Amino acid sequence: MQDATQLSQDSLRTMDTKTEYGPWFDGAYILRLWKRWFFAAFCAALTVGILTYVVTDMFVPNRYTASALTSVVPKTNNATMIAERNITWAVTRSINMWNSNVLLKEIKGQENEKNISGTFQAEQVSSGILRISGTANTAQEAYYLLNAAINSYKTIASNFDSNYNTLVLTRVTQDSINVTRRRPLLYAGFAFIGVMAVIYVLLLIWSMFTLVLHSETQARQVLSVSLYEAVPVVHKRKKASVLLSRPGVPYSFQERIEHLASRLVQHLHRTNQKVVMVTSVTASEGKSTISSNLAITLARRGKKVLLLDLDLRKPSICRVFGRKEGEGDQELFDLVMRKAFLSDFAESIKEVPSLHVLWQFHAVKDSDQRIEESELKELLDEAREKFDYIILDTPPLGPVRDSSVIAASADCTVMVLRQDMAHASAANAAIEHLEDCGAACCGAVLNQCRNLKKVDRQAATKHGKYGYYYGYGYQEEGVR
Repeated sequence: MQDATQLSQDSLRTMDTKTEYGPWFDGAYILRLWKRWFFAAFCAALTVGILTYVVTDMFVPNRYTASALTSVVPKTNNATMIAERNITWAVTRSINMWNSNVLLKEIKGQENEKNISGTFQAEQVSSGILRISGTANTAQEAYYLLNAAINSYKTIASNFDSNYNTLVLTRVTQDSINVTRRRPLLYAGFAFIGVMAVIYVLLLIWSMFTLVLHSETQARQVLSVSLYEAVPVVHKRKKASVLLSRPGVPYSFQERIEHLASRLVQHLHRTNQKVVMVTSVTASEGKSTISSNLAITLARRGKKVLLLDLDLRKPSICRVFGRKEGEGDQELFDLVMRKAFLSDFAESIKEVPSLHVLWQFHAVKDSDQRIEESELKELLDEAREKFDYIILDTPPLGPVRDSSVIAASADCTVMVLRQDMAHASAANAAIEHLEDCGAACCGAVLNQCRNLKKVDRQAATKHGKYGYYYGYGYQEEGVR
């Protein structure tokens, strides 16, 4: 136990020196994240779009614009006055006057135009020709605004420019007024697209700095222990759990589990250990499936393996193997409480005779206290003499303290972490907690991985991985 603890502490110190925290750019993870949040983003954007449509339709009025053409001409035919440069200056002064607040104040000062609200604009069309426009909420207001501006301008212009006249070239009528209609559907569309874009940009930024474990490469960088293996997702058939003892399991899954077993065996032989606790940080990370297939793989190598379902709060191993409780069946809890004997209790699996399982069919109340009061340590000492490897499927570390109690009786721990679900900081905290409990975490497994890519042979040899992997779609409902 001391050797294992020392080894794990050395590993922690080594990993701490190379731990890196982002940013990462993982296109596959970003696509998965966008796909996962698409419905929520769509609903949010649709809601904003509908509100924008309603507000625009109710509170944004149509805009009416009345316009007329004016000309700036000299009062005399003096050569200086008709020079192009002087006319240009006169036009510039006229535009500034049309667009000034002085003109608006003059309009507001007229008794008949006090209640008119709107905007006014002047722009040059060609040499000496200006277009003046008045915009208001109604056609009548726009018409009055433009006429008031023309009348007021004549009064103001006489005070600052005595050499040029402003002539109105077109007659202002209400029939010539242009209307700019509100377009609530267009604004709603822009709002919808804008919200979707903002959400996706935020998800992109979040994905680059998050410590959620989303790829094999990232997991190797941020975890404080070695990543033993990344296991691909697999389609379940007829709600049956994925077991190597059953037909139809993809080769990529078998290959990864085989390599996981090899890495674990190397550690156990190096440290002369037998009892391995398999746990996770939270529920639904696939630890029961990993522990079951790990036990099957070790048993297929000719070793005697004992698999114990120590998740007394929510037993899963019987469901993974499809084992139903029969009449007279005893449970693992009876054994740890010494109501039965190991030699009479361990049941061999038909497909894998070297694998023996201690089943638990029913949940146990106050299981952490019961385990503390039980003879679990004596049971495991007895099992060490009869089996080559003992695999303990235990509850998640986060919600309950059962695994912390069981850890005192185990030699080492394998941490199962689910891709896109497990958080690096929580995983590292759980690993440190296991160190304190006495069951050093020898390695981690990134479970239910998507988009596992082909790696070159040199990198595979360096990191202890196989060279070829494939991704499959798998959602393990209810399996922890």
